[in-house]
Amino acid sequence: MKNLIKIFILSLVISCLPHAALALTNDVDLTWDANSQAPASYKGKLLPTQNSTINISALPFIYWPGSRTLIANNNLIFNWHIDDKFSAGNSGAGKSNLIFTVNNYAGGRKLIRLEIKTSDGAVSISKNIEIPIARPQVFIHLADSKTGFPYGAALKNLTVSPISLNFVAQNYFFNTTPNNLRWQWLVDGKEVGSGSERPWLASLNLINRGPLLAQIQTIVKNSSNELETAQSTINLEVK
Repeated sequence: MKNLIKIFILSLVISCLPHAALALTNDVDLTWDANSQAPASYKGKLLPTQNSTINISALPFIYWPGSRTLIANNNLIFNWHIDDKFSAGNSGAGKSNLIFTVNNYAGGRKLIRLEIKTSDGAVSISKNIEIPIARPQVFIHLADSKTGFPYGAALKNLTVSPISLNFVAQNYFFNTTPNNLRWQWLVDGKEVGSGSERPWLASLNLINRGPLLAQIQTIVKNSSNELETAQSTINLEVK
């Protein structure tokens, strides 16, 4: 009986609370992704580089004043700003997505501001995000001789006995797939051939060679954009 009385009193108190006390906080989640590429084993965020396409999605949690009912996107006006410039073509009722191409150089940032409001202005919120602009990268690993898959950490310095070595280069944050990139392998500045079908692979026969010091370098470029390039170098010592 006492428990029933307590429940009744609690229900009475809640029913007497003003609407403001029951109101939920308006908010919006902003998520983004870029069309840049990375190996399948990469678990991080795909960062945009110059000329990447970025897609931003807004998921609003906005309620009608004095109620607990969410307002549908088509009843909300989305005003997008890119680097403090209003993007009229991407703004309007129900436009919860923003798609644009990055023109910033590596090291820069895109500042995105979204303002959401109802047509009568009764509800209005805003949120900002910054998106870092990365630089295309390439890393050289030792490769499995049968599969061509990388193993071990990316190489910078390598000391070996006279053996045959297989290398694989992995590219990150280019705006196209490895098949559409131009690959170069160089030993001490001189270009050496690589497999035409899989140009990200290279072999180096060091049997009966040594002792010697050499630099192995790979240069990767986007054929459609010469400015989109990356390189990596290994200092090799054969004892």
